[in-house]
Amino acid sequence: MPLRFLDRPLGLPSPPTTAKKGWPEMRKELFERGRIVEERQHLVKQIMTGYYNDVHQLRYHGGKRWTAPEVLVKADRALYFPDIVGAALNGPKSTHTTDLCKGKISIVCFIGSQMAEKHIADFTKLALESFGNDPAFRFVQINIQENPLKAFLVSMFSSRLKSQIPEKYHPYYLLSSHNMEYFREPLGCTNKMLGYVYLLDEDLKVRWAGGGHPNPEEQVSLHRCTGVLLKRFREKKVAPRKPATTQPAKGGKR
Repeated sequence: MPLRFLDRPLGLPSPPTTAKKGWPEMRKELFERGRIVEERQHLVKQIMTGYYNDVHQLRYHGGKRWTAPEVLVKADRALYFPDIVGAALNGPKSTHTTDLCKGKISIVCFIGSQMAEKHIADFTKLALESFGNDPAFRFVQINIQENPLKAFLVSMFSSRLKSQIPEKYHPYYLLSSHNMEYFREPLGCTNKMLGYVYLLDEDLKVRWAGGGHPNPEEQVSLHRCTGVLLKRFREKKVAPRKPATTQPAKGGKR
């Protein structure tokens, strides 16, 4: 049976922020009844799924659950990409995706395995060839390792990563152990073995997404949609402003 196209916007309803939550906000979330119910449902789901489930899913369509859309999600329906923190290969240890992507057209990728590296490379090949040097474009890769031991091992081999990744992308390649538990379902990245790709507009909204091994149509779709967003972004920048209307002074001529 062929895979269905992605049929819902991915992301979170609220814009991301780099600010840390204060105690009043945390207390409100902790005692909110809906939050408690959500937490229980989440814990049950985590118990029922895991590494072996991810591996088992690879038997069906290589783990893919949906096919990337052919067109952009409309801006008024699109949701926001969350703020993910990690250590850049040659930058600050606490680098935020929100800071990297705000005001840019960005392709953001999740990498959690060697298989995922191949997925990302195949998905982004056409787009990077065309837009990799565009100053309005940003390519962000997040090597996400939630397991502390795996995160430590990846950090130990950061020099090897630097030799494999073009130097211009080093500030935008993050080594992260960010807790993704509450982001995976909203972002559709439920299989940790796969690579996932998100196309964000300048407001950090997810306008397109893909995951797993791409077919040629998905590669072309990402390339085309990236070009469309960049074109619209430049048009906004050069759009002439409407002249301010001046009100005639009282008693003056109209």
